[in-house]
Amino acid sequence: FKSFYMCLEGCKSAFQKECRTLIGVDGCLLKTKYGGQLLIVVGRDPNDQYFPLAFVVVETKTKES
Repeated sequence: FKSFYMCLEGCKSAFQKECRTLIGVDGCLLKTKYGGQLLIVVGRDPNDQYFPLAFVVVETKTKES
């Protein structure tokens, strides 16, 4: 596969209702035989805690991609 994306409806609607409009993105390399990179998108809730919004697994940078 080329990529995998997941954003749960409950997380998306809770973010729209409760969270501040601040979004952060972070990533890490996956060290498996398939490789790739895991990216996560988070927001901040009213208690100033991180709130997960979406996850995506993508190819790492290569000449082909």
